[in-house]
Amino acid sequence: MVGASGVIGRRVVPLLVAHGHQVVATTRSVEKTEELRAAGAAPVVVDLLDRGAVTAAVRRAEPILVAYLILGKLYWFNVPFRGTALAFILYLTGIIMAAAP
Repeated sequence: MVGASGVIGRRVVPLLVAHGHQVVATTRSVEKTEELRAAGAAPVVVDLLDRGAVTAAVRRAEPILVAYLILGKLYWFNVPFRGTALAFILYLTGIIMAAAP
């Protein structure tokens, strides 16, 4: 799950785990890994702008679903940045699709 340590992700991870899902959760900071682990997720520290790191993380996770919980506020509420947010989501989707088994 991309954005698992964010405002929404922190609430979604425990729900997914409670329903029997295995969650691999990305975060940018080592400090948030313990919180994600306590919620039942397998934390992965990764810089989403590092294509090689994202590719490696996706391949290790072998996902059947990738959930994006990032940039929602930026995309919907800050009109000047909509293009930037959409471009980033498309960039990230391309990496994940290329890396997924």
